[in-house]
Amino acid sequence: MPIALTAPSIFSLPEEAPNRENPARGARILLVDDDEILRELVAEALIMSGYEVVCAEDGEAGWNSLSRVEFDLLITDHNMPRLSGFDLINRLKSKPSQPRTIMITGYLPFQFMEVANTFPFCEVLAKPFSLEELLQKVHNSLRLMEA
Repeated sequence: MPIALTAPSIFSLPEEAPNRENPARGARILLVDDDEILRELVAEALIMSGYEVVCAEDGEAGWNSLSRVEFDLLITDHNMPRLSGFDLINRLKSKPSQPRTIMITGYLPFQFMEVANTFPFCEVLAKPFSLEELLQKVHNSLRLMEA
C-alpha cells in the first residue's frame, strides 16, 4: 500500500505565517520543478500562505506558461530536463517585463551567485531548504517587486 505524503509530514509551516496584511498576498507564482513531490509540497505551502500558484514540470513547460501569463514571481529548479533553470531565466531577458526569480539548486550557492548577480531580479536558494526559508525568500522577493 503506497504511503500518502502530506505537507505537514515533510515540512511544517512556520509558526508565524507571513503578514496577512501584506499586499503581495495573492501574488501569482510560477513554480517549475521536475521533482513532483517537491513541486506539490512547495505549491501547497505557497497556496496555504495565500499565493496563487501555477506549476510546471520542466523548463520548457515553464516557458510556455511564462509566454501566456504574467507572473509576479518565478521559482525554478536549476537542473531539469528539456530546459534548465538558467536557460529559462535567460529566456526571460527577451520579455519586456520579467518576474522576480528564485532559483533552487542542489549545488553550492556560491557557484551560482556570480551568475545570479547578472540578473538583477534573481535570488538563489540552496537545497536542502526549510519551508520557512523558502517562504521568507518569496516574501522578500515580492516586497522588493513592490518597491
